[in-house]
Amino acid sequence: MSWNVHIPRLRTEVVEAPEAIFRSERTAIHSGRLGDVIYSLPTCRALGINHLILNAYTDCENPRRTLTFRAAQEMIPLLLHQPYMSKVSVSECDLPLERAWSIEGIHYNLDRAHLVDRRFVAPVLQKLPHRLRWFSEESPVHLAQIYAASQGLHINPEEAWLQAPANDSVKDTIVVSLTPRWRSYPKHYWKTLLSGLGPILFVGHPQEAELDLPGAQWVETKNHLELASLVRGARLFLGTVSFPYALAEAMKVPRAVEPCYRQLDAFPIGRDGYVLPANPLLARHLVSKLLALKFNSNFSLQTRRFYYRLPLQARTLGFCTTLYAPRLCQLLWQRLRASMGSLFRRLTRRNASSHAV
Repeated sequence: MSWNVHIPRLRTEVVEAPEAIFRSERTAIHSGRLGDVIYSLPTCRALGINHLILNAYTDCENPRRTLTFRAAQEMIPLLLHQPYMSKVSVSECDLPLERAWSIEGIHYNLDRAHLVDRRFVAPVLQKLPHRLRWFSEESPVHLAQIYAASQGLHINPEEAWLQAPANDSVKDTIVVSLTPRWRSYPKHYWKTLLSGLGPILFVGHPQEAELDLPGAQWVETKNHLELASLVRGARLFLGTVSFPYALAEAMKVPRAVEPCYRQLDAFPIGRDGYVLPANPLLARHLVSKLLALKFNSNFSLQTRRFYYRLPLQARTLGFCTTLYAPRLCQLLWQRLRASMGSLFRRLTRRNASSHAV
């Protein structure tokens, strides 16, 4: 059911960029989490949206879908730093907006991404057969692609879509974000991985710096532009699927992430992005190589070929847990394709012979 809605704004804050150039205003509204806002920015840029309204809303059925008024306010400096964004508003409304067909004063409703059937986005954007649900009930689709599909667009998520000034004071530091709710690996995994790697800077909530590591520090940022500057200037980003990881993914900085098996919609795609193997020793080997060679282009290409031989589902689900798993899964996939092709040819010949008779 779709309906028209007028937003009863309980609290509203409007901020414009000081150097904003007057142009026709194209407005969009978003009620998702902070990371979802980041993944929707390529769609905003493609649609020419220059006024984004952040709707502070908490979904009672899905408490993880929460955007507080304060968090939205901290997002304003980062959004206004983007060259295409000239105005950001924060509104507090208690209505879900994904099924609203039209909203007064709003050109685009980005919440409609929650209605996109991911089974039909994956085959179109990633050329994957949607009938083969190999490892999960849904084919993994990047959130940036989901938001684009909700507006009838196609974007390239391998390109960087977020700008932030680099903080040179952390150029030799590893930035780490360990959000507990999206964690798949146990605590000792990260302690084994991070021990002795060098200067470590924890960002996010203080409870995320729970690992007792010598030399590790936790830093509190004033707003999300300052957080993005830390991620942009760091030597490497490590962590779980979280808002800081969304910043790293959007800026395409060197990053390695722990996959979230429960919701496969945020994963590395594009240059310098890697999925951490489930084996902490192999993960440490990968991170040590990346740090030692400073993401040399030749090594990056070789590592990408080694870890990215698999289809997207297999990579995302952490099948690279042993040195031989990528090659093994590649051979299994080739054998499956050959078997399906042979079966299709036999059925075609049988149908042709029956018509001939």
